[in-house]
Amino acid sequence: MDFNFFKIADRLLVDWVNKNAQLINIQKESCLINESKMLNSIFILVSGSLEVIKSVKDSDPLILSTLNEGAMIGEMSFMLASNPSASVISKSEIEILKIDFHLLRNEFSRNKSLSMSFYKLISIKLCYQLLTQNKLIGYSHSKYNDDREPLRKFISLFSSLNEIDIDWISQKSKLITFEKDDFVINQGEILNYVYIVLSGKGDVLINVDEQNKTVGISKRGELLGETSMLVEEQKYASASIKAITQMDILAISRNTLYEKIYEDIDFAIRFYKGLAIMLSQRSRDQLKRLDIEFQFYEYNNYDIKRDFEEDELNLELMSSISKASNHFDRLCNQLYST
Repeated sequence: MDFNFFKIADRLLVDWVNKNAQLINIQKESCLINESKMLNSIFILVSGSLEVIKSVKDSDPLILSTLNEGAMIGEMSFMLASNPSASVISKSEIEILKIDFHLLRNEFSRNKSLSMSFYKLISIKLCYQLLTQNKLIGYSHSKYNDDREPLRKFISLFSSLNEIDIDWISQKSKLITFEKDDFVINQGEILNYVYIVLSGKGDVLINVDEQNKTVGISKRGELLGETSMLVEEQKYASASIKAITQMDILAISRNTLYEKIYEDIDFAIRFYKGLAIMLSQRSRDQLKRLDIEFQFYEYNNYDIKRDFEEDELNLELMSSISKASNHFDRLCNQLYST
């Protein structure tokens, strides 16, 4: 199951890209993206193939994936304003569309429909990417330490929403409590709800060779069930969530959420943008758990405080943390008081 921009993007976005992107030709074995260098463009592959690789400490580079027509790269650097998480090499002569970050941001400031289409597409693309990474981690990952899980996923979604959004979610959702060892979601089941973790922790498990493999952890503030909502071919849950403590979960009907997105484009932009940032961070965090050496820190000496410092804990980020915390507390207070 591969992501293909030309098949999945809506007509508005495809037409804008065809009109505004730069078509370039690149020779075989060229380095299109270097993980150690900042990126200022998103790329969409028109023809040929690419290989995504990541440096691994004291080992040969890890091949993460091979990309073909319609693949999109560079979107996580756009969403997170940070260095690429991997390098990309052309495996053949390629044609590729190049879209500068500043061009996108300028257009989004005046075109709400395009902004919504883009953030939704990025969320869909990252769901595809995470499905692939889940399998990679399932085969490669043997032990898991939840203390290494960054807390930024909490910030991304709730700092994107406003108080009116939070009030609407509170009014349209219900509160469910799961005890330790309960399954919040079972891999393979059809999901009719999207969930937000209000408290507690749960292991994210995928079944590989008849064994459950831990590929992540769900914590306070995280969204669950978004893959089934965004990827048509993935109507069944791609992973299980098993409570490792008591968990309080907010559940909101997917149909109710679809209606809100359709009726309120400003909400749709905020929701999909927050989701895209959250999924970008989740993808990067998964790669860190493979003991890959990142440019910002030595993973085996991981320190949350240093991680934030390396990502430049500036006034804007501090403001986002405060905003996200206030919105999440507002949601919890409203639900627990009813």
